Amino acid sequence: MYLGSEGERTLFSVEAINGRTVQAHSHFVTEDEILLLPGTHMEVQSQFSPATDLHIIHLKQIKPVATLLELQFEGALLYPLENKKKPWYKNRRTILELALLVIICIAGMIVGAVLGSRRPPPPPICWPRRPNLIMDYFWSFDCGDAREDLT
Repeated sequence: MYLGSEGERTLFSVEAINGRTVQAHSHFVTEDEILLLPGTHMEVQSQFSPATDLHIIHLKQIKPVATLLELQFEGALLYPLENKKKPWYKNRRTILELALLVIICIAGMIVGAVLGSRRPPPPPICWPRRPNLIMDYFWSFDCGDAREDLT
């Protein structure tokens, strides 16, 4: 480890907004080394001491109130544009999905109203005389005498 194992050591973990990478020019090719611009403002996120004489400090770059650097050319950005998230209900896809759902609900209500307001079919002209005919299949195959049933 390039920090060594003895003596007081400090490791900085930096979240940079506009640092310039120097990985191609560095002796440590596997490390993600960056060059910070002059006037960079940092805020301490956390401090951690996993062992004696070893300190890990997490820093995050913040935008300064006043910019100290002059832009290289007109239209250049020193800091990236902030991505403002639109609320979910202003998303175009969400609006289309909700509109489709409303259209389907309205169509369902119209179909339900049309089918629910229909008249029942007219009754048949000829009514059967005995609507409840009961047939006993087992009695018809009974081998006993029919006169026994009459007593």
